[in-house]
Parts: sequence; structure tokens; C-alpha cells
Amino acid sequence: MKKYSRENVKAIKSFIEEYHIKDEELNKEFEISEISLIELRKIFNPQINDDELFNSYELDEEKSFLLNKNLSKPILFDFANYTYFLQRYGEY
Repeated sequence: MKKYSRENVKAIKSFIEEYHIKDEELNKEFEISEISLIELRKIFNPQINDDELFNSYELDEEKSFLLNKNLSKPILFDFANYTYFLQRYGEY
């Protein structure tokens, strides 16, 4: 069995996932890997034992503003119709 650890990860990609409020279906993903893990930790305040932010974190308007300050191409958030979550995936 393959061991998933920081030592054998090839890459970690970060995304904002956009879900329809009405049916919770995934609508779109925005890659935000240009934002460092250090900056993401400042925005999302990781849970205990989740230093890599592999758990899902919901965005609110304040977090979306902070996130957009760190992106070269800001995301146009529509909180009236969608919910947004930070999701990070490791490639092993």
C-alpha cells in the first residue's frame, strides 16, 4: 500500500470549488496554487492536525476578499447563488 506523506508528494494543488446553493452540485473549480500555503493558513485558520489544509474550508465574503488580494486574476464570487470551499489535493 502506498503511504501518503509530505515526503513522497509530487505536487499539491489548491482550488476554490464553487457549488450551486439549490442542489449542491459542483459548478466550477478555480485553481489558486499561486497562493502559498503560508498565506492560505493566514486566511483559513487550519484545524488541529491539518497543517496542509487538506480538509475542506468554506469561504465567506471576508475570506474571498483576502483570497482575491493574493490572486493575479481575482475570482468573481456570487454568494447569492453559490457556496465556495477551499480544497487542496496532493499528487503522489
